[in-house]
Amino acid sequence: MFNTDAIMSSYDFDSLKGTLVDVGGGVGMAIRVTHVGGDMFTAIPPADSIFIKSMLHDWSDEKCVQILKNCRESITKRSGKLIIAEVVLNPQGDDVFDETRLNMDMIMLACFDGGKERIEGEWKSILEEAGFRHYNIIKIPSVVSIIEAYAE
Repeated sequence: MFNTDAIMSSYDFDSLKGTLVDVGGGVGMAIRVTHVGGDMFTAIPPADSIFIKSMLHDWSDEKCVQILKNCRESITKRSGKLIIAEVVLNPQGDDVFDETRLNMDMIMLACFDGGKERIEGEWKSILEEAGFRHYNIIKIPSVVSIIEAYAE
C-alpha cells in the first residue's frame, strides 16, 4: 500500500488528458476504473496514456518487450505516454531503499522464470526495443520509481 500512496501523491495524474489504461491493474487499487478483461501479451485497449505498476518485474526482457510493444501500439495520441511504477536498481547503493530493492531482485530471480528488477540501462534497452525512444525516471519516496516513456 505504501508504494501506491507514494505514487499517487508524487505523480500528477490530473495532468493526463483522455483515457488511461492500467495494464495488469489487478483489483484496481491504484486507479478506480471499469475492468476490461484481456491478454496483455495479445493486445491492450486503446488509450491516451497507459499505467503499469509492479508488474513488469515478473517477466523476462523478451516478455516485457512484447507487453511494451502492445502498449506502444495502443497509445492513440502522439502526446501519449506510458507511466511505469517499478524498481530501478541503483548499482551505487547510496539510497535508503537500495537494500530493499536488491532483496526484491533476489526474490524475483528465485520465484519467477526470467523475472527481475532492472537497472536504468536495462529499462532503456527494453523501452527502446518496444518503440519508446524517450523516457524520464522520477524518484519518489518509495522502493519504486516512476518511469515516463513517450510514444514520440
